[in-house]
Amino acid sequence: MMSNTSTNSTVSAPPAVVAFDLSTLQIVMFLNTKILLLQIVFGCGGNILNLIVLLSRTMRSRTNLIFAAMAFADLFFLILHIPSVLFFIGTIRDAPWYRNGFSQVIAGMLNWSSAVSIWFMMYATIERVQVFRSPFRTSKRSASTRFFLTLFFIALFCLLLTVVHFIHPKTRAANKYARYVVVSLSLPLFPHKKEPNLIMTHFQFVHMIFVVIIPMVLSTSLNILLVCALRKNSMPLRMLNDSHVHQSLIVQRTRTERKVTAMVTVILSSFIACNVPGSVVFVMKESDDHFDDSRRHILMQAVCNSLAVTGKVLNFLLFCLSSEHFRALLKKRLCYLFHLHHDSSRRHNMSTTATKTFSVPLNDL
Repeated sequence: MMSNTSTNSTVSAPPAVVAFDLSTLQIVMFLNTKILLLQIVFGCGGNILNLIVLLSRTMRSRTNLIFAAMAFADLFFLILHIPSVLFFIGTIRDAPWYRNGFSQVIAGMLNWSSAVSIWFMMYATIERVQVFRSPFRTSKRSASTRFFLTLFFIALFCLLLTVVHFIHPKTRAANKYARYVVVSLSLPLFPHKKEPNLIMTHFQFVHMIFVVIIPMVLSTSLNILLVCALRKNSMPLRMLNDSHVHQSLIVQRTRTERKVTAMVTVILSSFIACNVPGSVVFVMKESDDHFDDSRRHILMQAVCNSLAVTGKVLNFLLFCLSSEHFRALLKKRLCYLFHLHHDSSRRHNMSTTATKTFSVPLNDL
């Protein structure tokens, strides 16, 4: 409704505008309640299964430990979305502790865990390329102190990149330079500039460049190297005398190359589709003080957030369930846990039955 200040009458908004606002609100609520809740349940379950396999003794290689760290980051990212669901449902909508700063802390931790997951994925891809290029040398590499320090510094680097999200938007609006305290050591010089908008615009792209564009280019290059290394490391088929074995190896190698190429395409496509729109919207929002006044912009943010969560859910499917070896180990591990639980419950029932039988009076027997 829009009130006319020149008269006492009230002018109603056009029906099309009201319908658009109502439908926009319904879509935003649907994405942030039902869809987000399903994403949290499915993503958390998938990452827990992921960790069950990757942290087993037979799977503790450097690459798998990186994937396990990425699974922890994705799990942390998904769990942090639970307050958002509770907010849109209405449980904590009026809670002062949530409105007075805690929501901004969650926003910062969400962006931090997302960036950590992305850069852990880059690190894991580098390890996979090295394994294909020199399998005998990299197979002997263990998880050393240097390896764990690398993981720590990646997490610290991502924290520095996303520190802007820990600062409340009102604080950023009052002091535009506060968001760039990490990425610039010449901060005191900025207020003396006559036209600081250009400098601020440059720094608004820092987050998008280091969290989306550079990982996207790096992932593309590394996955291309992965396919090339796979083809180069294939056994020279002309050395085989058996024509049947020769033909079967050709078929097997062709299938493997097609599968890896398809997986590379899917990984890159999903990464671009799930992360690039959110970064573009973030830059638009930071450069426009009235960005949230538009219903369409609010809908854009809701869709981009849903895509980002979908990307974290897809990590389990793309990097783990696509491997036959992983699926076999997951099945074996789940069967082992099921039989372990079944045997313990069976022993408990047997002990209970024995106790009851022993307590029966002899005259009743």
